[in-house]
Amino acid sequence: MNPQFVQIPCVKCGATVWISPAAGVGYCPSCHTPNSMPAGGAPQAAAPAPQGQAAFAATMVAPSGGAQGYGQPQGQQQWGQQAQQPQQQQWGQQPAAQQPQQPAAQQPAAQYPQAGQAAAPQQAMMHPMAFRQQKKPPVGLIIGGVLLAIVGSVGFTVLKGFIFKKPGHAVVKDIGITDAKKADLDKIITGTKTLAQKWRANAQFFSVTANGVNPDGTIDLTDGNVVVKYISPGNKKDAMKEFSFNGEDIVYDKIWDMQRAWNDDDVTPVPECTAAKLTKALKKEGWKSGKGQMIINPEDTDRPAWHVNVSGASIADFFDLETCEKLKVDFSK
Repeated sequence: MNPQFVQIPCVKCGATVWISPAAGVGYCPSCHTPNSMPAGGAPQAAAPAPQGQAAFAATMVAPSGGAQGYGQPQGQQQWGQQAQQPQQQQWGQQPAAQQPQQPAAQQPAAQYPQAGQAAAPQQAMMHPMAFRQQKKPPVGLIIGGVLLAIVGSVGFTVLKGFIFKKPGHAVVKDIGITDAKKADLDKIITGTKTLAQKWRANAQFFSVTANGVNPDGTIDLTDGNVVVKYISPGNKKDAMKEFSFNGEDIVYDKIWDMQRAWNDDDVTPVPECTAAKLTKALKKEGWKSGKGQMIINPEDTDRPAWHVNVSGASIADFFDLETCEKLKVDFSK
């Protein structure tokens, strides 16, 4: 059944405007100008609108309850709402004033940065795993770092040898020997004094036992060994210190007591007949090859002397520390 409409001429173009009594306002179908129902009633009784024109007028009616899409009849029930009875207007009455509805709050549109503008913190957080390509360091920087690491490692090793050296331990380089495979026996005797005087300031040479001496007076410390002893004259308790040479190492952590206190006049003199001189002289005795043993021990004889044993040359004799002369030793004393 068609709804009832009131017909009035358009105030602008004169075209017929169909107005719903419930709305009180209609839009001209020609110029779309809004037209209000005149006061005191309509000039013409309400009549059903033609089918096509009534449908068009229905779509042009402005809703009284706020914005409504064209084509939706006034008073149409929304899903989930209770049906309401439309209020009928009496002829000759002004249409009831209707309160405008407040427009719904709208969410602010998303803002996007313009060109050259930094992104907001919220947008920056949208991509926490954004990939950034790492720049490769220069090749020169890598090589420099490797060389620095190598130099630093070597430097630390050397520094560690000086700072963190164990008490009672040293190396042959500390006494001036650069090659442990061809160590000078004379330098071993004299160089040890530097270490001995760190123990006791009055330390003096006492004895030496060298095994594996070559015919030229040198010794391979990686194959043979040397033990040198220094004493502190005037003392019996902790009066003797032993220095043991093996390979590159010198170990001197042992201290011995003595049966008697030795005086300065009794100490063993550093031989003027050096190992190099004595081995040179012993070539005439047949020591041209092989290894021998050379000992100085003042407690073995009545006076300090070199005691040389070379099995391959049949040498087992004593020699003067000053002249390298062969001695006849009286072992009865």
